[in-house]
Amino acid sequence: MKLLILLLVATLVRCDRIVTTTNGPVKGISLSPKKVEAFLGIPYAEPPVGPLRFAKPVPKSSWEETYDASELPPSCIQPLLDDFYFNPSPAGNMREDCLYLNLWVPEGGSDSKPIMLFIHGGGYLSGSSNMRVYNGANLAEHGDVIVATINYRLWILGFFSGLIEDAPGNMGMYDQIMALQWIKDNAKYFGGDPDNIVLFGESAGGYAVSALLVSPLSKGLFKRAIMQSGTAIVPPLTNAAGLQVVSQNIAGFLGCADENDTLAKNPEAVVDCLKALPSERFTDSNLLINAGPLPARIGDSILPENTNDLFRKGYFKDTEILLGINRDEGSLLFTLQMPALLGVFGERAETAEFNETSARQFVSTRVGDVSYGIEEEYFGRVRRIPGYTYVRATADLYGDLIINCGTVFHADYYSLRDNPVYFYLFDYRPDSTPLAEWMGVAHFDEIQYVFGNPMHEEFTKSENQLSRNIMDKWAAFAKTGNPNIRGRVKWPRYTCENPKYLVISKRDRVAVRPDNNRCELWRNFFQAVIDRDTLRRLKKTQ
Repeated sequence: MKLLILLLVATLVRCDRIVTTTNGPVKGISLSPKKVEAFLGIPYAEPPVGPLRFAKPVPKSSWEETYDASELPPSCIQPLLDDFYFNPSPAGNMREDCLYLNLWVPEGGSDSKPIMLFIHGGGYLSGSSNMRVYNGANLAEHGDVIVATINYRLWILGFFSGLIEDAPGNMGMYDQIMALQWIKDNAKYFGGDPDNIVLFGESAGGYAVSALLVSPLSKGLFKRAIMQSGTAIVPPLTNAAGLQVVSQNIAGFLGCADENDTLAKNPEAVVDCLKALPSERFTDSNLLINAGPLPARIGDSILPENTNDLFRKGYFKDTEILLGINRDEGSLLFTLQMPALLGVFGERAETAEFNETSARQFVSTRVGDVSYGIEEEYFGRVRRIPGYTYVRATADLYGDLIINCGTVFHADYYSLRDNPVYFYLFDYRPDSTPLAEWMGVAHFDEIQYVFGNPMHEEFTKSENQLSRNIMDKWAAFAKTGNPNIRGRVKWPRYTCENPKYLVISKRDRVAVRPDNNRCELWRNFFQAVIDRDTLRRLKKTQ
């Protein structure tokens, strides 16, 4: 698919410049009238097909002919999700051969530009670097930074595990590491600084960035990090079945395992059977309904321990971080859990039969046993606040559980080691959002302004101003580790003792305590009790 539709109003012109990478020469396109070159669909690994399905990625071999880097790559194989208000991957644009990356490079200027590498979200189930909203041209031009986006394997092909070498699990995370290594190795050929690679990601991409901060395999590969609406400090949900259980269920659903041939007894036979299936079998959304999502594998070389434990013990990279949340994180996440009842756009929430019993049942089945004090914090508002419903209360609880409190705890850990932490709360409802009014400023709403790409209709004047403001801040942080811009509202550092943060909206303002102390109720549930002495001692010994 050519980029005429995807690159806004830019005209495509072939580059005269050929860049010689470690693999071979590549030629991209100039995005006139933008002063940006795009190098799209560059392979960073061998196609993970045939015997390489479920294996760790293999570095791409060299080529001699000039590689045509003018088209966005296909999406990785993923379930076709009807109950989502946008579908990132039409069935005709998915391939198992999907391990490619994209680069947007500003023309002229410094030969040592920061590189902002974005990892997309989608719950490790869906998403793609070829989504229009992730086009890096506007951010690259406005911020004078190189923007990179990557594909990585998702769901079954990215996280299924037989606990054997041919199917170890976490393949999608190993893909991220290999793409990061490729960009570091080739940064100088595109005018980038290999020692100033800044990771940023949203939702599951924020989890990925956060996980790379504690992974021993990422050491030396990047400088600093931005996490939008997601970190690797996650709650221990009781409904989350173990990796082997879900993998066994998937293999059984696909006819490759039964009570006699199990992953525990005969993993090689099960994996060989799965390797022989056509890739289309892995797009069936019924698989997701019957088996559930695949969690990351804990105990391998990329994640030697649970990420919560790694952060609590202080085994994280010391650096500047920028992270934050959207005002109503839980509204979309809760709606995605119950689309039949609430509607894909949340449009049926006002008439849905969802009472206190329904709310407590949702918490019991999806979250587990939480204290009465936690439930009362949210459900008690229904009795106290006119017009506040159990749908809203459950959405707020779910948002704190899945996104907000992990983000606060992540900021706490980093600030206690004297790392510069910049926390934000995004508080602007997109003018053309299709989501119901009650959903407010939802999960994913900020991303279009970070990249400068409208999701639905063109930006209004105020949205253009908002987007430029955010791109300025993100690019400043990439360059210096400080997002402050002269003449703008000062963004203070967040600390445990003084948890100030920036509210990003039409008019920025500074506020204190982004969670209003709600997350203290969740701290024990997350097992995120802070041992200040341990954290600070590890800082000194690094």
